[in-house]
Amino acid sequence: MWKLLDRYIFLELLIPFGLTLSALMMILLIEQMVQLTELLINKGVSIWTAGRIFIFLLPTFLVIAIPMGVLIATIISFSRLMADHEITALMASGVSLSRLAVPVFVFTILTFGMTFSLSAWAQPWIGHSLKRAAMDLLKQEFSLGLEPGIFNEPLDNMMIYIDEMPTPTQLKGILIYDLRDSAQPVLIMAQEGMILSDPTSDLVGLRLLNGSQHRENGDPPRYQWITFRKYEFKLDLAAAVKRSSEDTDTALRVQQIKTKLAASQTLERSELRTLEEYYKTYSFPFSCLIFGMIGIPLGLVIKQGGRLGGFALGIAMALLYYLFMIVSDFLVTSLLLAPLLAAWLPNLLMAALAVSFIVGSNRGSLIQSLRPGGR
Repeated sequence: MWKLLDRYIFLELLIPFGLTLSALMMILLIEQMVQLTELLINKGVSIWTAGRIFIFLLPTFLVIAIPMGVLIATIISFSRLMADHEITALMASGVSLSRLAVPVFVFTILTFGMTFSLSAWAQPWIGHSLKRAAMDLLKQEFSLGLEPGIFNEPLDNMMIYIDEMPTPTQLKGILIYDLRDSAQPVLIMAQEGMILSDPTSDLVGLRLLNGSQHRENGDPPRYQWITFRKYEFKLDLAAAVKRSSEDTDTALRVQQIKTKLAASQTLERSELRTLEEYYKTYSFPFSCLIFGMIGIPLGLVIKQGGRLGGFALGIAMALLYYLFMIVSDFLVTSLLLAPLLAAWLPNLLMAALAVSFIVGSNRGSLIQSLRPGGR
């Protein structure tokens, strides 16, 4: 009987979890799907490249969606079981509420393992792969890093403004602020230009027509103004890719901060936030366990709300969790809370809430009504 009951409740959880996870992923990814569609249609990016980027985005959003799916699935499942009086029948047969929670606990352990794997291992690796894919795409189509009417920074230490781009390689109304040599920054303006790329190398060229170059030279500095009819220069994207990979090495950055902290040096607010985000990598997956336990008493209470009510209540509880995260971020930024404690604070608050709900359900009239001879 017990194996049959466990399978029944497990499947009862699995179906709404799958549907909820699909719906949440669609909501979370809709903006990225619009941007990828724009790349396919307007920029001519291949379906293979767009598909790779889409796959690289999935782990980050799954880490967010899986705990929410656990919470909503638990609420909906126990709400349905309660509304159909199945829990009443089971408890009348001597099955306790804690026994009904066993398959939920197994389910949350499995989802915790998935979320922890994605957060601790897959997401950082995918993050590097996504950065490399984006830079590889930029090497193939440098124009993807440029958008007319705004100040673009396709590479470090270089700002480019363009009035119009009639084609992906044709530019009009160009302003370039080149800071690659910090000792001698250069301002370049041109009426028009074009992008020159060599697929066999990591170099991209810009050919500018009818413009001027402005810089300061010498000591003491003297202003220099040069006009040109045609001016060409090259950009080494391979070096930019290497620097970008180094900048995104979170583990190295965290180790440097910890070393600085061990030396009793004062940390900046940005460094505290970096530490907090690092600790969240390991603390956030535990929300699956908490959400599974908090979903049981909430599902029993909202028995008349149906699936829509369960979904709404689940979203409300998830928003409360993220509100706790915002408060934790604020406390770290305000130097009122240590990064490690701030990373775990939302879990601790939600766990306390879950315990209060479970204790209230066990002692309240709800459970009394489920027992034989109850109201």
